[in-house]
Amino acid sequence: MSGASRRSASGSSPSLFQTLSADIDIVANDIRQRGVKRAIGGTLADLETFYLTDDDRRQLATMKPVRRILRRIWWFIESLLRKLTPARRIMLAVALVILVLGLQQIDVGNRRFTLRFPLTGSLLVFLVLILELKDKLVARDELEAGRKVQLALLPGATPVVPGWDVWLFTQPANDVGGDLVDHLKIDETRHFVALGDVSGKALPAALLSVKLQATLRALAPQFDDLGDLGSAVNFILQRDGLPSRFASLVYLLLSTD
Repeated sequence: MSGASRRSASGSSPSLFQTLSADIDIVANDIRQRGVKRAIGGTLADLETFYLTDDDRRQLATMKPVRRILRRIWWFIESLLRKLTPARRIMLAVALVILVLGLQQIDVGNRRFTLRFPLTGSLLVFLVLILELKDKLVARDELEAGRKVQLALLPGATPVVPGWDVWLFTQPANDVGGDLVDHLKIDETRHFVALGDVSGKALPAALLSVKLQATLRALAPQFDDLGDLGSAVNFILQRDGLPSRFASLVYLLLSTD
């Protein structure tokens, strides 16, 4: 549980100081468990995975240490700028130029003006940060809503199939994921249990997982032969899916007792 989500004894939201104090405890505990080197190394590895391509990382491995550090910084900045919207890309680029220029003085006639470029650059960086954080929080809320929908579509309780012991459980690594566990009572004597895994992670995999579940539930009551059912499901996923995505599926038809 994050510090921001905790409540004080009075039931009101904690103060900023309380939240920061809790955050320091969380970070300090993480460093104690993992060590400074592993904690920092893990963060850098995550950044490289997100911002750098496989080709970039291969090139870095062949460089000398000093050049590797400078090139890594430049590639981080370049990749960050490319991932922003046009307006924010311009603002951040201007801010970086301003911060490099530092404090400048300009003479106009007999008067000298001091332009506080570092302050202007910092404000621009802060503005870009606020806008990006807003987008992330909105996306976070949407993912949380998607997680609730995905969980609601899964079996709400342990399936009861006479003569069988069935237990289903799944927990996505992210807010949503491509894993599927499902159970459906087809008629009085037949039940299906499905275990599926869609390639990829997060939202794209979750959307295809929902598609797979809906297809199975719609088609299963219409087929007695598992081969025919598999062919029908495969046809629909090939027709409506993406060429780069696939799903692995285990489908079990249980007869009571």
